[in-house]
Amino acid sequence: MGFSGGRIYICARALALSPSYATAHQWNGQLPVILGRFAEAIERVHSAQELDPLSLRISAMVGWVYYLARLYDRAKDQLQLVIDQASDFPMAHWWLGQVLRQLGAWQLAIAELERAATLFGSNICLGSLATAYAGAGMLARANTLVAEMLQMERTNRYFPAYALAEAYVGLGDQESAFAYLRKAYAQREPALLFIGVEPKMDSVRNDPRFAALVNSSESESSSVGGVGCSWLLGGASMIGRVAIVVDLGL
Repeated sequence: MGFSGGRIYICARALALSPSYATAHQWNGQLPVILGRFAEAIERVHSAQELDPLSLRISAMVGWVYYLARLYDRAKDQLQLVIDQASDFPMAHWWLGQVLRQLGAWQLAIAELERAATLFGSNICLGSLATAYAGAGMLARANTLVAEMLQMERTNRYFPAYALAEAYVGLGDQESAFAYLRKAYAQREPALLFIGVEPKMDSVRNDPRFAALVNSSESESSSVGGVGCSWLLGGASMIGRVAIVVDLGL
C-alpha cells in the first residue's frame, strides 16, 4: 500500500471521521505539492490553518507551500508572521532562510539558517546553510561546513545524505551532488519526495542523471503523477513518515 493508496485512504478516512481535524488537512496538502498542483495544495493548507489558526506548524507549512510554489514574497511574509508569534520556532527560521536564499538576500538567509541550526541543535539544516554560504561567495565557509558534515557522516550512525547533496549542488559540484542524491535514494530519505518541485535543485534538474534518479524510483513501484514516491512509502507501516517529512521540514 503506497502513497497513492494507503496514504490517501488514511487522510480521506481521517477527514471523513473528523472533517474539522486540522492535522489531516495539513497532511492532505502534501500530495498535491509533490505533484506540483500548488493551487490545490494551498487551498488544503489554508483549510488546515482556518481550523487551527494557533498552530505554528500549520502556519509555517503554509509558508513552505508558498516557497515550493515559488511564491517567494508570500512565503517570506507568512514565515515572518510565524516568527513574530514565536521567535524560537526553528522550522520557520529554516524555511524563511531558504526563501531568502532564493530571493538572493544572502546575508539575511545566512542569519536565518544559522538561527535555525542553533534552535534545532542538530544537523538537519546544515546543507541549506552551506548553499547560502556558497551563494554569498563565502566558499571557504561553505567548504568548511561540508568538511564538518563529512566528518559527521564518518562518525555518526546515520547522517542525511540529502544535506550533503544540497550542499554540493550549491557549490556547483554536480558529481558529488549526484553521488549523495543516489545515497539519499538508497537510504530512502523523505526529502526526495519533494525534489521534483524543490527550487534549490533547479541547477541540476536538466541533467539526465536527475531524470534517471526519478525514473529509478518509479521502476521499483508505481509512480504518482510522474513523481516516483511509492518506493519511499511502500507499506502501511511507512505512512506515518509522510507526517515526519513536514514535521522535520524535509
